Amino acid sequence: MFRIKMSRITGPLGVGMFLLLASSCRTVGLGDVNEHALMDRQEPVEQSIVFLVHGDADYLYHGADGTAHQADEEAVIKALRVARRNPTAEVFIFHERARTRRFFLFPRYNGTFYYFRGGDLLVQETYRRGKEETRLEPEAAYYQANRSAQETAPVRMFIYLGHEIPEMEGVSYDTSRRRGAFSIDYFARGVAGFAAGSGPFDLMVLSTCNSGTPHTIQAMAPLADYIVASPDNLHLSHFDLAPLERLDLKLGATGTEPPGNGMPGTVPDLAREFAQASFDRLTAEIQTVVTIAVYDTERTRAYMEAVAPTYDSTLAVLQEVAPSRLEHVDCREVGPLTREQMSEGVAMWYRAPRFGRRADRAAHSGWQCWQEAGGSLR
Repeated sequence: MFRIKMSRITGPLGVGMFLLLASSCRTVGLGDVNEHALMDRQEPVEQSIVFLVHGDADYLYHGADGTAHQADEEAVIKALRVARRNPTAEVFIFHERARTRRFFLFPRYNGTFYYFRGGDLLVQETYRRGKEETRLEPEAAYYQANRSAQETAPVRMFIYLGHEIPEMEGVSYDTSRRRGAFSIDYFARGVAGFAAGSGPFDLMVLSTCNSGTPHTIQAMAPLADYIVASPDNLHLSHFDLAPLERLDLKLGATGTEPPGNGMPGTVPDLAREFAQASFDRLTAEIQTVVTIAVYDTERTRAYMEAVAPTYDSTLAVLQEVAPSRLEHVDCREVGPLTREQMSEGVAMWYRAPRFGRRADRAAHSGWQCWQEAGGSLR
């Protein structure tokens, strides 16, 4: 039996243990901004973009040549490029990674935060992700602590990149936290932490599979004026981010009128450009179905409110059905969820799969619904 006296930490082993213990207790402040760099950034912020990249899942895939790719890491690289190529914007990038422990004892920092302004990196920190059901408290705190406090509000965007966010309660989302339940309603509460004090985002992008459903869009509608989402399987769960570069040449200062150079100029135009660019790339690269929609959350409200009771009761019933017995279908195929106004406020980009039982479908309503395999809505 032996003891280590902490008052006499000597030698390589003692120093190593001290450094290990010290590092395990390190805390990260909320955005230690480079104040000197900020003093040189007196010009107003015209765009504010939040990227939230989920990496706590299996995002490994292989290209046509067999090369391995980690989709979440590639998404971060693309977001960093957007940040560097926006001279009039502030950009927040959060990369959520798997929860791990050092020597099975000390939790590692499993999130990385980047803050850019005017194309320059001002903050880069690691942090511990939240354990609460909404999960996004640390990220929202970083955002609120570092965002521009100018009186004129910039055009604000929120981009989430990950896999399908569950609509049903009690479903695990993170690979490293199997017991943690998560759903679109929890996600909406987390995003509300970003919107607090500044109102809804002008544009939201949900780069996940099956996010174009009545329940998901209704849950996020109070937080965004326009939402780009896919009402079907989205290849690799990542949209093309290139249209978000050089927003100073595409958007007016308010996002409601052209900047005077003949470019699109408004947030709805940017949303359509974003959807079109992703559609063009995906249809050129893959043979499966491609569906992308832009939702005007004000104009789609009537349809969402009309079908909400039926849709939500269906979710409650299907919660008890084995996942293997569930399938997504176009809401137009589900009688009780079909309405005359279902296309109001929805701009749709659709190409049927090149093969399979849905290859002959010429159009899509823009809304995705659940049903039990075999056509039973319950």
